[in-house]
Amino acid sequence: MSIWCCAAARPRTPTAARCTSGWPRTWACPRVQKIDEASAESLAVERIVEDGYQRLRVRLPALLGVSSEINEPRYPPLKGIMAAGRAQIPVWGAADLGLDAAAGKVNLRRLYVETREAHVELIEADSLTEAGARLADKLREARLV
Repeated sequence: MSIWCCAAARPRTPTAARCTSGWPRTWACPRVQKIDEASAESLAVERIVEDGYQRLRVRLPALLGVSSEINEPRYPPLKGIMAAGRAQIPVWGAADLGLDAAAGKVNLRRLYVETREAHVELIEADSLTEAGARLADKLREARLV
């Protein structure tokens, strides 16, 4: 499955991105608000158009232009919240899963806290030009430039 995303806030449109990227046979779908279904061959998407929403099935590979509403959470209705509170969640032990409870769960080889050291050197100079020259010399000495 190949899906490329192009943020809608960028100046390039998904169609222009597809044309300039060289991706062969890619379907461009701008302003996607929601992906309803996904399969190995296609996506069912809902996109924003001038007078509402449009539901499309896009073949893969596809380039999607995503709107700002893409990941707004969907809150469950009160009935669903109440049902979740009454739900019985099964609890399984090691024996129920066919595991040996006496066997070690983790084999710890090494535990340490990484330490980092920083070295700061203040470059003093009479002018900005001289300070820049000294900084360039220090960077050359350290082989960073």
